[in-house]
Amino acid sequence: MSKGFTQNFVVAALIAVVLSVFSVQLSAQQASTSTVWFYRPLTDDSDLVSTVYLTNGAGSRRLATLGKGEFFGLALNPGLYSFSWNRAPARGEQTIIAVSPDQQGFVEVLARSIKSVPLSVAFQKMNGISPVQEQNVFDAAVIAPTEILLPVIGSTAPVSAAPTPQGRAVALAAAPVTRAVTPQERIDTGEALNAPRRFEIFYGPSYSRQGSVNLIGGDLALAIKLSDSVSLVADVSNHIQNKSAGIFDVAAATDARLWTYRFGPKISARPNRRITTFSHVLVGGARFTETDAILIGRQFVATYVQVNGFSGAVGGGLDIAIKPWFALRAFQAEYSALYFRDLGWSQGARLGAGLMFRIR
Repeated sequence: MSKGFTQNFVVAALIAVVLSVFSVQLSAQQASTSTVWFYRPLTDDSDLVSTVYLTNGAGSRRLATLGKGEFFGLALNPGLYSFSWNRAPARGEQTIIAVSPDQQGFVEVLARSIKSVPLSVAFQKMNGISPVQEQNVFDAAVIAPTEILLPVIGSTAPVSAAPTPQGRAVALAAAPVTRAVTPQERIDTGEALNAPRRFEIFYGPSYSRQGSVNLIGGDLALAIKLSDSVSLVADVSNHIQNKSAGIFDVAAATDARLWTYRFGPKISARPNRRITTFSHVLVGGARFTETDAILIGRQFVATYVQVNGFSGAVGGGLDIAIKPWFALRAFQAEYSALYFRDLGWSQGARLGAGLMFRIR
């Protein structure tokens, strides 16, 4: 093994480690969720229904329909969110809320208005109201407590004392929920469209240069989620180079093929609702075959060589979510190393892009 190869591989591995640590830290920052509570007060004198939508540039999501004296909650990551009673709101028909880490927010919903309110207002108007009816919930991320408790809004434990003169208040922070809200179900700037899924299948064309040889081919990879930021990857690629030449009655052709099969961890970060960045370290095997054919007049001569060896890659890339189940891999770049006993070490790079399908 050459000294230059060792230095390059160590540098590439250190870069991958730094990217991985950054990705884990970024994912941890995004994991802190808050709860926003929506309620329709008993004092609303309209008989029209009030359906709450989460609206954004990619469309809207119907959350729940509130009757008079009903409420529900929503788990959100920190960020800016827009809500409306209209699926396609016009100017003035929506409210924008800034969600802070580990904080609760309150939104008052009327038949034809929606606005953010402070805790003191919510406390007064939520006396005696009930959770939203199950048949009026349309999104899995909606939190509907199974009962109304008596503590002051925002506390972390129930109050065992009898009801105060202020009346029955809803224990928003402590009330039990009918089901757990998983990370895939959160409605936020990254999770609604860009949620991590159990399996990811990627395929796309790629260009590989090993030493002084240029090859064109494709890459197929399967990622199995271990956590929201860590996956186990199995990657298979095939690249070829075809060359031919001829002069007078002499013709020659070369067909070179490189197969690699690699495995290793991938660490991902989701900085916003569409983008996923990732880095990975993969190791495995490689097979190189070369067929040379020469035609001289009517005489044909062919040779075939096949060798097996080691394959390693360090790199990363960027995915753009289009649908929860589909994404585009904008690019994937890797430092690649191969070793064959009879040929020695080869250093190179691989660049690619393609399509990714996400499966729950």
